[in-house]
Amino acid sequence: KKKVEEANRFLSRLSNILNSTLEFDKIIEELAEASIPVLADGCIVDVLEDGKIKRLITKHKDPDKEELLRELQRRFPPE
Repeated sequence: KKKVEEANRFLSRLSNILNSTLEFDKIIEELAEASIPVLADGCIVDVLEDGKIKRLITKHKDPDKEELLRELQRRFPPE
């Protein structure tokens, strides 16, 4: 029962985020932040824009690992 209540709170939070603004970048950032640590320790969102992969967000619950993820992307950009 507790897991169902937690899931409902999480889904409610996501719904509130989606209904709060029409600003795409803000929605993506807030959804990423809301998913940590419920779904994962970190979140990376990439989109395909004009045939190139563009990183929109890099979030991690540990700021040091967040910087490591950025460094990995600089060294090994996706193709």
